Amino acid sequence: MKTCLKHYLLSLPVCFALLTGCGPDKYQEKNTRQEGAEQQDTNASAASRLAQTDQVNIASAAGNGEVPSSLTIPQNAQSKAELSTFILVLKKAGLLRTLNNTGPYTVFAPSNKAFEALPGNTLKDLTKPGNRQQLEALLNNHIVAGKLDATALQDGSRIKTLANGELEVSKRQENVTINGAEVIISDVESSNGVMHIVDKVLLPKEQHL
Repeated sequence: MKTCLKHYLLSLPVCFALLTGCGPDKYQEKNTRQEGAEQQDTNASAASRLAQTDQVNIASAAGNGEVPSSLTIPQNAQSKAELSTFILVLKKAGLLRTLNNTGPYTVFAPSNKAFEALPGNTLKDLTKPGNRQQLEALLNNHIVAGKLDATALQDGSRIKTLANGELEVSKRQENVTINGAEVIISDVESSNGVMHIVDKVLLPKEQHL
């Protein structure tokens, strides 16, 4: 019995040494791996949230005209459903190439409803091959050489168009009208200028439709 007890007591330091020498290192290594994985997950989640926030901010800024677009004026117009008629008549008049040039240009683009408000068969007649010159003159009355954003559209100012006509600006608080047409969307930034969407077609003085 004494011999067994002696062997048992002698074996305790060895077991204790094995437990203290190996156990904590393995436990610490496991905890380190777990903490590292948790930190990676946290970093990935934070990066994902930051990226999503940046995308929302950029999209919002671009929608407000704060971020210059890499698209030309016609390309920007093609991306807007309310300007499909404007794009159609630009093609008919052969002005797409002009507005894809370096510029810069300021374009007052009539909405689809603005074209629909023209009397009778005016739009249909204007898009006939024989009336291309008249259509071109009409559209050039919506185009200005140089870039004029909303801040440059001052009350009472007059703007010369590519059709050698004049557009008169009226400004009341935040409402801007061009020859009586209200600017419903302003400062659509493009790589070669800026576009403002208006609710009426801007007719040259000598052109009666």
